[in-house]
Amino acid sequence: DLVVHVMADEVKVQQHNSASAKEKTARYSADYPRVTMTPKDTVRFDLELRPSRVFQLSALSRTSRDLIALAVRAFHARRFVATSFVLQQMHQDPSDPGRAPTRERSAIIDLNGLVLGGSSQLRFALEQSTVSRGSLLKQQNEMASVSAQLEDTISSYSKMIANLQASLGDGGPGVPPELLKQRVSQAQTASA
Repeated sequence: DLVVHVMADEVKVQQHNSASAKEKTARYSADYPRVTMTPKDTVRFDLELRPSRVFQLSALSRTSRDLIALAVRAFHARRFVATSFVLQQMHQDPSDPGRAPTRERSAIIDLNGLVLGGSSQLRFALEQSTVSRGSLLKQQNEMASVSAQLEDTISSYSKMIANLQASLGDGGPGVPPELLKQRVSQAQTASA
């Protein structure tokens, strides 16, 4: 079992519970020590102290592995990257690389973004309104057509009923059923 000691100036790897074992150390340089996490295994990682000294290690948990990697990378960055440079890069204006943004320039970019976002939302709302108007007009035309067909149907049935009543008007309760059937069939052929 190996133990990894991550310190602000160096990284040490030594045998666990072995006072006689020689420890391997690596001071922070531009390229080393380097931590590479194994993507398929959540507890395995490689610790490269120099090109010829690579340790394939397993942590107790994924969290332990991530903390070891974070500590090595943070101490490495603190040693070789100026804090002011990191802060400038974090707040850098993407339209002007290498220079921190000014308040006015940031405000212009923010207003431009707001205008672009608002105009795209307005365009979408107008398109939806146009689609809704077209759908409404289509439904109104269909309703008018159905209403006209209904009026024609009601009118033709009203005429048929009036003709039946007129043809049956001369017969009373004593008219034989055969005669009523004959008059109904005559009225149907006359209205068709």
